[in-house]
Amino acid sequence: MDSLPRGYCLIINNMSFEDKKLNRHCAIHDEQNLRALFENDLHFQVHIVNDLQNFQMEDICTEYSKKDHSKFDAFVCIVMSHGDTGDKIIGVKGRTIGIEQLMSKFKAKNCPSLAHKPKMFFIQACRGLAQDKFLTQSKGDNDYDAGLTSDSTLARCSSILPQESDFLLGYATVPGYVAYKQSNYGSFYMQALTDIIKRHHRRYHLEEMLVEVNNSVSEKCNQVSAKHSTLRGKVFL
Repeated sequence: MDSLPRGYCLIINNMSFEDKKLNRHCAIHDEQNLRALFENDLHFQVHIVNDLQNFQMEDICTEYSKKDHSKFDAFVCIVMSHGDTGDKIIGVKGRTIGIEQLMSKFKAKNCPSLAHKPKMFFIQACRGLAQDKFLTQSKGDNDYDAGLTSDSTLARCSSILPQESDFLLGYATVPGYVAYKQSNYGSFYMQALTDIIKRHHRRYHLEEMLVEVNNSVSEKCNQVSAKHSTLRGKVFL
């Protein structure tokens, strides 16, 4: 990539919900880290929106799909919220929008100026209620579980795959499982994603770094992240 900026980075961060017990204010830490990474280190033009309803999430993605990306090399969309059955994201008033519905806005036929360019989506949300009992939690921190919560409201979920080429979908966890966060630090997935990309983006391509993200997340908590990709090349950020 050699354009400056590299492209748009849209961050949707739902923190304050109508149902107050769903509030996830610790996500402000993830938001700040993501802004610093994509704006300062990776040279994307970052736009952050908070606390959207389901139709507003669709509207903002439609807005960005209609922009002219012809001078840019890539597009990034990051969504942080609660999840629901079928890989859906919950808006702040409880109604949902499907990840595939958001991604479809950027297919080549809907966004021709992003055709043949990488379109990267990263999702912090649960995909089920199951907890992985086969992974061993880190030792040496007696307060590790303090403030440990999940982004789950669902019972089960299906898998989602991009339907066209040049998409990458990074998810905080595998289908059916919870995704954890800590009250003072944010989510384990976004912590690992920002840290590893910041340290290694000059040497490794994105999918190599996401393997390291999987490893980092699984070492720190009973969770493993996942990715689905139709990329046709190696993406160096």
